[in-house]
Amino acid sequence: MPRKRKEVIMPADAMRGKLKLLLLYLLRSESKHGYSLMKELSEFMGHMPSPGTVYPALRDLLRDGLIEVRIRASGGRVVKEYSITEEGLKYLEERSDEVRRLARMLTAVEILKRADLDTMKKAFKKLLEVLPDLDEEGQARVLNALKECGERLIKVLEEAGRHD
Repeated sequence: MPRKRKEVIMPADAMRGKLKLLLLYLLRSESKHGYSLMKELSEFMGHMPSPGTVYPALRDLLRDGLIEVRIRASGGRVVKEYSITEEGLKYLEERSDEVRRLARMLTAVEILKRADLDTMKKAFKKLLEVLPDLDEEGQARVLNALKECGERLIKVLEEAGRHD
């Protein structure tokens, strides 16, 4: 029986070019092994990134001196534990604006995971199924509902911002 995939929270294109920075961000407070990093990445990506994606990025970070690796034996296996170097911390600091944006994005992903995304998914799936078959009046009603929804969401966000 095939495993059910997690809902994709952060699409791959949003991650493009950010993987190395994200790996450094995840290593900033403690050492981790590759699988642990992959699990953390999967928490907000909605799927487990492939080793063919993560390990080359780790090799690049090692080559650039931004991380280091400690190899140890664990239960008859060899485990590589990655940690950030002083150079890596400096690299993060030099990109503090980008790191802050990344941290805010990760926080937003955590908040959105608590939302009822299934209802939204069903609504958009139904929308994609029926929209082409609607007459002009039906299409106008759907577009108006989407516009109203967007306007309401902006209003709620603006009001929430005023109360901070």
